[in-house]
Amino acid sequence: MADVLNFSLNVNDVSNLNFDLHRSNGNWTALLDELQHHHIHVIPHLLMDNNRRNVADFTQPFATLGVQLMVKSKAVSHFSWLWPFTPFSVALWQAVITFVISISAILHFSLWTVKKLFPRSRQLQHDFFGNFLYIYGFFCSQGSAPRSFLTSIKIMVLWTSLLAYVLIQSYGATLVSHITAVTSWEAPFNNLEGLLQSQYSLAVVSGSNIHSELKKLKGDVYEAVWKNAVKMVNSDQQAFHEVCYGRVASFVTSEMNSANNYCKMISVSHLYFSSWSSSGLVKDFPCKHLIDITILRLRESGILNILMIRHPSHFWKQEEKRDHPSSKFEGSVQLLQVAPILSLYAFGIMLALFVLLLERATATRISDCSHNSEGKEVQPSQSVDHTA
Repeated sequence: MADVLNFSLNVNDVSNLNFDLHRSNGNWTALLDELQHHHIHVIPHLLMDNNRRNVADFTQPFATLGVQLMVKSKAVSHFSWLWPFTPFSVALWQAVITFVISISAILHFSLWTVKKLFPRSRQLQHDFFGNFLYIYGFFCSQGSAPRSFLTSIKIMVLWTSLLAYVLIQSYGATLVSHITAVTSWEAPFNNLEGLLQSQYSLAVVSGSNIHSELKKLKGDVYEAVWKNAVKMVNSDQQAFHEVCYGRVASFVTSEMNSANNYCKMISVSHLYFSSWSSSGLVKDFPCKHLIDITILRLRESGILNILMIRHPSHFWKQEEKRDHPSSKFEGSVQLLQVAPILSLYAFGIMLALFVLLLERATATRISDCSHNSEGKEVQPSQSVDHTA
């Protein structure tokens, strides 16, 4: 643009300026201070309020910003007795119940096999219901399994306890995510009449368009708000601070709300005011009319939007939001999501059964060897008695 207009412009990167600390006075931002000292000549995307007109000559307005009445949002959770069940699908509940019953049956069969293989052992043999209570106790973090000297039973108990621990932790995390996700946003009021009846006040930036409009508007509601509910602040940042840390509402543009990182804000009313946004030139800058026309042409052709996207040096830049993981909670946990855990446990049960077969074969061989050795010892003793 400077080449076309045949004059020089100072262009500086102002994205790193601290707008909370550097001010020329209580109402001007650091960007206006740079403009006043002729460090820069043009400010993009500036609201035309009364205080800024003391420093800048505005070009033709090229955008309008809708202003909404905003308050800090309040998360309210509605308790439900179904919360312990709703995070999980029906198929998943069926799978968990089936697994508990299957594990109990496998443990009952394993202990029965141990009793047959080692009849002289002190291994206690419980009924199926007793084994079910043992396994169910794992999932309640209250139970214990019957002790056994066999490796297969120990493997089965170990994998069952690990599965119960993983499922308990997953259940707790999913339940908390579900509870934090099922919330509603309730506004304390919906209009200016509700504002007057509530304990909220209205933060208004001194010298802003909202300030001027509220003073000019006629009506009982506006006069009552101006008299009883208005709280004057010096900057947008101070208004944000008042809204986030007190019972205060403020008129905020959607772009300013997107750039706000302090707290979550919610609209409580429809549009009340609109502000024109434009570029600001330093007072008595030459070629002002030509710059006005050029900016309008750039705006109409779309080039200005492209330049603002490629070089977002204004403080209206929208920062990327990082939502809490709980806000991404959708639906219930399905069976396929826990299939790897269940398949891993199935591998552990198969390993325990394989070890049980090895122990059975080993026990059978030891039993046969013991019978053979006892037969060999009996024959010499009988021959000695016969001779005698």
